[in-house]
Amino acid sequence: MKTRFLFGLPFVTFSIQKIEIEAVVDTGFNGMLMLPKETIRKLHLRPIATSGYILANGQSQECNVYKTEMQWLGKMEKVLIIESDSDLSLVGIDLLYNTTLTIKPSKEYISIERMELH
Repeated sequence: MKTRFLFGLPFVTFSIQKIEIEAVVDTGFNGMLMLPKETIRKLHLRPIATSGYILANGQSQECNVYKTEMQWLGKMEKVLIIESDSDLSLVGIDLLYNTTLTIKPSKEYISIERMELH
């Protein structure tokens, strides 16, 4: 998995169905993934539900929810995806559960590692 800082934001790159996706690591987003409609269309996903969300600007919005699998930190993971009108993809805190996230903005360093649970 590739990581980088762009415009002061931490980005991670991963693949779903061989489509490369670059997303902002957003610990304020409590979902797993938020992807633009265009990316979801390319993945040929079908909605499984709708759900209400409060956006960063405080507005409420109904969003389609999708389910798929992706390779994440060396394992196949079932993930829920929230559809977005934005062009930006987000990795949220639910995907980071059971990981150690290290971000050092001054060094432009990001590390996401799976925690070994005993």
